[in-house]
Amino acid sequence: MNFNKICVYDFETDSADPMTCNPVQLAAVMVNPRTLEIIEGSEFNSGMQPLDFDPAEGSEYRAKHQDTIDWHARVSDCTSDDILKRWQEAPHQKDVFLSFAAYLERYHTRAQRKNKFSAPLKAGYNISKFDNTIMNRLCADYDRVEKNGEMNIFHPRDQIDGLHLAFFWFENMEEPKSYNMDTLRDYLGMSGENAHDALQDVKDTAKLIIRFMKLHRRSGERVTFKGAFK
Repeated sequence: MNFNKICVYDFETDSADPMTCNPVQLAAVMVNPRTLEIIEGSEFNSGMQPLDFDPAEGSEYRAKHQDTIDWHARVSDCTSDDILKRWQEAPHQKDVFLSFAAYLERYHTRAQRKNKFSAPLKAGYNISKFDNTIMNRLCADYDRVEKNGEMNIFHPRDQIDGLHLAFFWFENMEEPKSYNMDTLRDYLGMSGENAHDALQDVKDTAKLIIRFMKLHRRSGERVTFKGAFK
């Protein structure tokens, strides 16, 4: 039985490549693994200034990231200059990461003798191929890795990816047409307001994961697993 808290987290970034992008926002909420409720007051949310940030017109940074800057402006219903100002005023990446690591420390399963096995589980939407890659990079940059190079701020084994949950339930159905979060929001009747803000995305993802986990539990109670292969 799992007692580790479930940390649903999400990055917003300045490009679509998790190997090279700069995170520009990091948000998270914690889910109680027994009650499957978002823990009150557990929100983490901060902007992050890109490491090579240069907002000047004609700069190498602008040339490289303008399409993503414009995309953030469209989904946030603001101007590209507003996005650049937001990123420029955000705290340094290291400060945000260290604050996030300290945040996770508050939600270990025990107050003393904490280690990676008492740490929260990582959860999110498409974290396996995107957010975890970025988090691994940050952990390596700021010395939060094991000897084998793996990050040590989360439980090392278990994770929950909402994208995988969606696939398990919908893979043989005609709808939804895709598994991206925007499509699922529309299909499931979730509001799309403030979508692509990291804090809103983690709240929506947490609600999605909670619904699926409750469904799993109700279904599991009706299935005889023990000896099923005899």
